[in-house]
Amino acid sequence: MQRLALKFGYNGSAFYGYQRQPGVRTVEGDIISACLGMHAFESAEGADFASASRTDRGVHALGNVVAFNTHFNPDELIDGLNAKCRDILFHSYLDVSATFSPRRARMRQYRYLLYDRIDRDRLNSAFSHFVGQRDFKNFSKSGSKGRYRSIDRILISEGDGCLLIDFYGRSFLHNMIRRVVAAAQALANGLVEEDDVLKALNGEGSKSFGLAPPQYLILMDVDYGMTFRPVPLKGESAVRWSESMNTSRALAVLDGMLAARGSIA
Repeated sequence: MQRLALKFGYNGSAFYGYQRQPGVRTVEGDIISACLGMHAFESAEGADFASASRTDRGVHALGNVVAFNTHFNPDELIDGLNAKCRDILFHSYLDVSATFSPRRARMRQYRYLLYDRIDRDRLNSAFSHFVGQRDFKNFSKSGSKGRYRSIDRILISEGDGCLLIDFYGRSFLHNMIRRVVAAAQALANGLVEEDDVLKALNGEGSKSFGLAPPQYLILMDVDYGMTFRPVPLKGESAVRWSESMNTSRALAVLDGMLAARGSIA
């Protein structure tokens, strides 16, 4: 028996959400069902199954991570999971210690694809207010655990007909990135005052600046300071994944994912 960490991507629009829930299709639910079906483990609890990030409904991923104990070797496990899962692609793995938890990451990278026309300099200035440790009570879903988080970097670059907004930090609150994007857009477009955003970041009141759509948010990578080992994909898996990605403009980055299956830069 060994403990493996598997890195994978998924088309979030195909699922009700990430975390397993009774009666609806979820990413975690499909993965556990596939593992049980191929006898990778007898139960999720017994295998100490855990996920790195529980993305919102409609949010996509290229580099989320699960870990569990199994007797399968990595190549056979990934081939089997890719054969059973739809709208999910496993692409690399790590041999990890028995105590490894995917939740304890060194860094997470999220990318938001912004298709609205907006002044890049004004947007960059707006996002600068969110870098560093801040009180994100007003930028998370009600009931989120904690309120203080640190965003290490927010980088803006040009994409194919859009701006790529990359967020780097150890952890993020529920809805946090989508609320930060909405607030930065509103500030850059002159729809709110800078003072309103600064007060919200000080935890004052219960100000909301809206919630950016989920379909343009991608969990790009989860980093543990270790390089995952890529597994060659069988043709059928790659074709099926590519076809799945054509359903969402936000995931027209398949080639980039397959070419960069390692740690965050």
